[in-house]
Amino acid sequence: MVSITTILWFKKVSLRLKLTQLKCIETDKSYIKFNSCRVKAESRDLQYFTIYIKFLQLPITDMRLHYSAIKSTFKKN
Repeated sequence: MVSITTILWFKKVSLRLKLTQLKCIETDKSYIKFNSCRVKAESRDLQYFTIYIKFLQLPITDMRLHYSAIKSTFKKN
């Protein structure tokens, strides 16, 4: 008999992202339309994004969201 012990160690992790660009792309334009897809800078440290989606055919039985994050290589001197 083999016994496996798993120890979980949770550490507080913080994440800070700064959104500079947002792209919304419809793969099938007969099902969905993006009325609005934008990033707005409220202040220097606060950005928020707004997405308004219009579903053209209902019911939606399967929906997938793909996203990617790209690290900026631009550094201020």
